[in-house]
Amino acid sequence: MDAAAGLSELELRSLLDEDDESGENAVGDDYSERACLNDCIETLQRVTNGEDEAVSVILLELNGLKNTYQMSIHQVNRLLARAVVAIAERAWSRQGSLFAALKQTVDPLVPILARYFNPRQGGREFQLDCLRALAALAADDEPLRKALAKLLHLLYESDVLEEDAILEWSKSRDADFVGAGEVDHHHKVQLVRQDIAPFVQWLVEADEDEDDD
Repeated sequence: MDAAAGLSELELRSLLDEDDESGENAVGDDYSERACLNDCIETLQRVTNGEDEAVSVILLELNGLKNTYQMSIHQVNRLLARAVVAIAERAWSRQGSLFAALKQTVDPLVPILARYFNPRQGGREFQLDCLRALAALAADDEPLRKALAKLLHLLYESDVLEEDAILEWSKSRDADFVGAGEVDHHHKVQLVRQDIAPFVQWLVEADEDEDDD
């Protein structure tokens, strides 16, 4: 057994939380970003392909990419979200609908995504990293934009994303909605906002109903 599989939850959190200033300030070039994204995809595909991998091992591999490519943990967070979409889009033609492919991709990854984007690890910012990355992709990808509300609902119901993070993100200005510099055209962001509006409203109403009870 890999030694990483025996790490305690506290040790894993410590490894996920570490984010020194040099990593935060490092900006990977296009090659490094592509290489890191490919590594994320390959790591996650071992799980989606049915290989028996311990969650702790996958988490350590993903966290190791930060140091390998001299990126901040927030950059890796965003690339991880992009990797999930990339895997689903590769399988899309076999699934009939993009959301079906997204669901098939997300379902086996829930234990990993829920731990990686856990707000107790890095605060709400980890969840916002995921949301911004998905919004930035959707702004330039109409099929993904149309499937985004269902994907967010799936991630919410799977306890990967929390209501408070989704609502905070939905109210943010454009630069914080997709991540600074990700999308140049205001109208693209507005289309994303329009398509997720019914899901956001459902969250608000569900929260109000709970308060009434």
